[in-house]
Amino acid sequence: LFTSEVPAARILRDRYRKQFKFILVDESQDTNPLQMRLIEALTGNPNLFLVGDFKQSIYGFRGAFPEEFRQRELRSKTQERELFVSLKENFRSSEGVLSFVNVFFKELWREEKMAFEELVVSSPPATSSSPVHVHIIEAAEGETLERARLREAENIAHEIERLVEAGCGYADIALLFQAMSQVGIYEQALKRAGIPYFVARGR
Repeated sequence: LFTSEVPAARILRDRYRKQFKFILVDESQDTNPLQMRLIEALTGNPNLFLVGDFKQSIYGFRGAFPEEFRQRELRSKTQERELFVSLKENFRSSEGVLSFVNVFFKELWREEKMAFEELVVSSPPATSSSPVHVHIIEAAEGETLERARLREAENIAHEIERLVEAGCGYADIALLFQAMSQVGIYEQALKRAGIPYFVARGR
């Protein structure tokens, strides 16, 4: 209906185009070609505003085609009639976290077609933030995954004790898990170390 050139379809298309002064599509990296055809049919003039990040696409399983968004992004950097604005300022993370993220992902995506654009803190903190420490607990040869998790849980408990001794409060510490199925192992390690904790299941 919106792409046909028969007179009735043109009238219908113009009627709907007039309803929207501007069109904003958020998370547009997760659109598919059919959705973009519909959106473009409704944009009668340069009134389309897309917000998205190729690297954050998560809906490939339902037909999202982030490569099309990526190509549009590359095109907008070279065309005069389109404006590309990079959102590299981060308002949520500390300087220490962003320093780690920049180093890690610059290396991780070194071989990719896209260059990783470093994130910057929106406003420099009054005090310098703590750096990120990475502790990797690998399963030893012949060791079960459960046993490796037990060692990881003990390692986390020791790290919490170290942070508290250094002046950090228990309320300043959070443990984030990909899933809650193994959380009991970590609870037991905290109990053994005498560390108070609260489990926020499902939140």
